[in-house]
Amino acid sequence: MTLFERHKYINMTTFRKSGKAVPTAVWFVKMNGKLYTLTGEQTGDLPPLLWTRG
Repeated sequence: MTLFERHKYINMTTFRKSGKAVPTAVWFVKMNGKLYTLTGEQTGDLPPLLWTRG
């Protein structure tokens, strides 16, 4: 059993333009060896995820 199989949430850290870290607990699911999370369009974490997506 992996660490991820024992939990429902992970702490995802995004960064503001100023460089300040913003940790957020997010729900995740593990499927086919990958972790997936869901963030709504109105949440504050969406823009930082798009900026760092590359």
